[in-house]
Amino acid sequence: MIILSIISFLVIDAHAGSQTIHGGHYRNFFVASGDTVIVSGDILVQKNLTTNGAVQYNASPKSNLVVLGDIIKTQSVYGGRHGNASINNDIIGRDQSHHYFGENTKTDSHFFVGHGASVSRITENNKDKIPQNIKDMILTYAPHTEAGKALPVNLIFFKGEVNENNVTLLWETASEQNSKEFILLVSDNNGKKFKQLKKIKAGGNSNTVLKYEYTDRKVSYGNHIYKLIERDFDGKEQSWTQLINVSSHLMDDRVLNVYPIPCRTILNIELYNLGENDELDIEMIHASTGQKIQVVHEEESEEYHQQLNVANIESGVYFLIINDNGRAVFKKEIIIQH
Repeated sequence: MIILSIISFLVIDAHAGSQTIHGGHYRNFFVASGDTVIVSGDILVQKNLTTNGAVQYNASPKSNLVVLGDIIKTQSVYGGRHGNASINNDIIGRDQSHHYFGENTKTDSHFFVGHGASVSRITENNKDKIPQNIKDMILTYAPHTEAGKALPVNLIFFKGEVNENNVTLLWETASEQNSKEFILLVSDNNGKKFKQLKKIKAGGNSNTVLKYEYTDRKVSYGNHIYKLIERDFDGKEQSWTQLINVSSHLMDDRVLNVYPIPCRTILNIELYNLGENDELDIEMIHASTGQKIQVVHEEESEEYHQQLNVANIESGVYFLIINDNGRAVFKKEIIIQH
C-alpha cells in the first residue's frame, strides 16, 4: 500500500502510475487498488481522473475537488472532512466541500451531494459564482482548458522588464468577457502590503489577443513584487497568484530581472547593462541541501537572456548567485514550486 499525503493542494497535469506520483507528460491520474492519496486542501485535475484505490481529496473542511477532464473508474473517492464513498462509486461531500467539473466532464459514477456539499459544472452561465480561490487555481495552472476559457479574462502572460530604474509591466489576454479595468499593485520584498499603481481600461468583450503595458518609473533599488487584478463591470474581480519579482543591485549599474517567482517550469533570467569584460558565472544553490545547478552563460553582449527549465528540479528555496571575476554581484532568493 502506498499513501501520498499532500498538505496544501495537488495539481495534476502529468502521469501518476500505480507505484509513483511522478512521470512523463501523460494525461491520466491513476491510483491503484490499495493506494491512497490524501489532500488536506484543494485538488485540481486538468485531464482525466482514474481511481481504482482511494482518493481522500478533502481531509479538511471547505476543500474543493476540481476535475476538468473525465472521471472514470472511481471505486473510492472520499470528500469532505469526514467524507466517505459508497460501493456504488458515490462521492459524498461534507463540511461545505464542493466539487467542480468542467463543462464537458463525463462520469461513469453516480455523485451524491449531501451534508452541506454541492457539485457545479464550470460553464459560461455560472462562472460568476465560482469562488476566487478556484478561479485563481484554474487561471494559474489550467488557463487554456474549457473552464479557464469560461472565466472573464484568459491571461497569456504577465511579466516585467527593467531599464535602469524603470520597470515596464507587460501582459496579454487571449480573450475577455465583461472586463472593465486592470489594476496594478506593487509591494516591497515582503509581499504583504500592496499599494495601487495604476488603473487601465480593459477590453470589455474580445476574442482577439490584446496587449497591455505600463511603466513604473524611478523604482528604488531592491526587490519589488507586482500584482495584476482584473475587475468586471459588475464589480467582480479576479487576480493571478503568479507574482513578479524584479531585483536591482545598489552598487552596480547592471540590472537583474528574474521571473516568475514562485516558478513551476521556466525561470527567466535577464541581465542588462553588461560590460565587454564581464566574465559572469551563474549558479543556483539549494538553500537546504547545498546542491549546485550551473546556468550556462554564452552570450557576449550588453544583455543576457536565459530561460532555465526547472520542471525537473526539486521544489524548494534556492539562491541565484551571479559572480563577476569571482566576486558576487547578485544574490537572489528563488522559490521552485511544483
